[in-house]
Amino acid sequence: MPDFDLDRKLGNGAFGEVWLGNDRALGVSRAIKFIPARNVSDPSNFYKEPQTLVALKHENVIEITDAGTTEDGELYIAMEYYPEGSISDKTKGGIVPLIYALKLSADICRGLEYAHALGYIHRDIKPANIIIDNQGNARLSDFGLATKVKLDGTASPYGYLGHLAPEVITDDFTDARTDIYALGVTMYRMVNGDAYLPMTIDPDDLLEMIKEGTFPNRNHYRPFIPTAIRTIINKALSLNPDDRFQNASDLRHAFERITLHASWLPRTVPNGTEWTCQVGNIEYLAQAMRQGKGCFDFSLHKGSVGKTKRLVKAENQSCEKKGVHERHVRSVLCRIITQGK
Repeated sequence: MPDFDLDRKLGNGAFGEVWLGNDRALGVSRAIKFIPARNVSDPSNFYKEPQTLVALKHENVIEITDAGTTEDGELYIAMEYYPEGSISDKTKGGIVPLIYALKLSADICRGLEYAHALGYIHRDIKPANIIIDNQGNARLSDFGLATKVKLDGTASPYGYLGHLAPEVITDDFTDARTDIYALGVTMYRMVNGDAYLPMTIDPDDLLEMIKEGTFPNRNHYRPFIPTAIRTIINKALSLNPDDRFQNASDLRHAFERITLHASWLPRTVPNGTEWTCQVGNIEYLAQAMRQGKGCFDFSLHKGSVGKTKRLVKAENQSCEKKGVHERHVRSVLCRIITQGK
């Protein structure tokens, strides 16, 4: 093994730990993954993961710099290190601003397009396996579960429980479209945050909900998520693989056709929620507040950056019907970021 000084543990991969290490010979930092021999996913090929990564040289796939065996018989893989870490590291389960979420999703699609074109299925797409590089681009990581597809385009099933596609559970069926499904769950989590997922759930119940199409809840989105984005994510999450995007390229193109002028940033306040965004040199503040039992108020303020914001009276609403209130909030928030006003 090269001369590495291990600094601190960065996290856990599918089968091992990832540490920050300094390559003393080259004077650079590396992310080093250690996998005990008992956890190597393909014992017939001890070096399957590093060999996969070497084969996948792409700007949206993490690059390895070295691999081998430690004195204890563990497999180690030294990779590029980026201080931003993964999407999970960056957000801690919170949301990714919508414009940036679209950009990251397109990046992930490019990495998948390349991997799929070479015949590889990732099988473990989730926020923790998407690294943010120094330019703010997304790179796919942790190819420990990646596998070559068979001649019929299928592979053996595997994956992170919450991101498993229904056909993996019901039919032990896996192909490139199961990666599309897992990316759909990842995108859902990016735009909504993990607060929009059940807090605790029994694994058996989770599998049933996945098969039924109720996890994640396709009808439960943050109010500022435009219909076009909801439609794309829900298509990626279709129960029938034939109803999904059939490849990562089509999914990427769907996202690239969306134009947004801003990203709302939500904040929970006493009795309600606030959202802020900036369109050009105009700042917006939206507030949805509960006023007593069954009564809701919505207000919108706008103004030049650094100036006092004025109330936009035409957008205000007081309502005693929650559904009507929610539709009004969604209409205003989505219009401002899609139309810019």
